[in-house]
Amino acid sequence: MEEFIFYFVIVLLFTLPVSFFIYFLLTKLKKSWAPYERKFVSTILGITFTPLVLFGAFYTWTYIQDYHPKNDINQVAWQNQPSERYLMVDDLIKEKTMIGLKTNQVKDILGEPQYTTDSTMHYPTGTRSGAFFFIICSVEIFLENQKVTKVEKIEHAD
Repeated sequence: MEEFIFYFVIVLLFTLPVSFFIYFLLTKLKKSWAPYERKFVSTILGITFTPLVLFGAFYTWTYIQDYHPKNDINQVAWQNQPSERYLMVDDLIKEKTMIGLKTNQVKDILGEPQYTTDSTMHYPTGTRSGAFFFIICSVEIFLENQKVTKVEKIEHAD
């Protein structure tokens, strides 16, 4: 309940300036309206548009926070900058360059994995920022008969 009251107060605090701005616009545009009509319309529009404006600002902020560029796979950068590997993972999966390679060929390209089983190779790819938390990224390479069959991106929220 306290959380609801907090958000309600925030919306009210933003509603006042929006309503005043709308009233100002109506004063300039609709001079034929009586002041009480302008107040009524600006209050209704302020109450209606404030949540939309807040949602738009919030959505834009979370999108900007979650954006990260995508780079082409680069063997030197992959091996020398392990914390930046997450930028290259999408290209690694999209290009399907690993499919069909033997495990020793994968190790030549990507280096030693963090751990290996008979059916998987695991490479950590770094941590990127999300909108509200950090995202731990890694790549799981699936093997059959010592050949790569699938490459999968794994992301966990921290």
